[in-house]
Amino acid sequence: MGRRQAKKNNVLVAGSAGFIGSRVCQYLLEAGWNVLGLDNLNDYYDPLLKKWRLQTLKKYPGFTFSKTDIVNLKSLEKHFYA
Repeated sequence: MGRRQAKKNNVLVAGSAGFIGSRVCQYLLEAGWNVLGLDNLNDYYDPLLKKWRLQTLKKYPGFTFSKTDIVNLKSLEKHFYA
C-alpha cells in the first residue's frame, strides 16, 4: 500500500470539535492551512457545544470535517491511503 504524497499546508487535527482542537484549527485556517478535522463527537461533555464549534469552523473554505474515532484504524486509513 503506497502512501499519498502530502501536500504542503495540509494538516490533520484530531479532536477538532474540542476546546483546544477547535482553536488550533481556527489558528491554522487563518494562517492559510487546509485542515482536516477529526472528532468522534463523544458525550464526554455537551455534544451540542462541539457541534457549535464545528459550525464555526465550517465557515472557513479550507476546513473539512470527518466524524472519525482515531482508535479505529479502518476509519483512519481512508484519510492516509489512496
